[in-house]
Amino acid sequence: MVDIDRESFAEIMDLSRKALGPGLAAPERERWRALTSQVLELLSNISPSGSERRRYLRAAAGLTVEVLAPAKIGGLVTSSVSGGGLSMQMADPPDVGTALTLSIVVSQRPQPIPASASVVWRRPPPSGEVGAVFTEIDERDRDLLEATVIERLSATNFAGY
Repeated sequence: MVDIDRESFAEIMDLSRKALGPGLAAPERERWRALTSQVLELLSNISPSGSERRRYLRAAAGLTVEVLAPAKIGGLVTSSVSGGGLSMQMADPPDVGTALTLSIVVSQRPQPIPASASVVWRRPPPSGEVGAVFTEIDERDRDLLEATVIERLSATNFAGY
């Protein structure tokens, strides 16, 4: 079983602040990926449901998203986000496999994050939720979304560190 010691926890929080701010340098990104993988493995040992497929940490988040294509839909809000994708509610969820062009609003950037994604699951109305995996996103933006997850998880789950 994986364990995160205080030194690694401090390091991931430091790298998270950099990802939320100026961004990570390539060597830092390598370490960031290793540390977030450890946290993901630790969390999957605690709650294995669905985690065997996950490659990125995921947390509940209410980020504003605009779907630019296939049809422009503004003002959607994510129910969860990760460095690998997001889920959100839609009145008329598209079919699995549908390519999406997204614009994701985050407070740390003056401009929304542009991303391409593909719908990998959908729940028909009334829930109307879809899950989409990023097919194209800048690495710095992926880091920022993952740091947002770390920030949310640390506020709730890691208070004892």
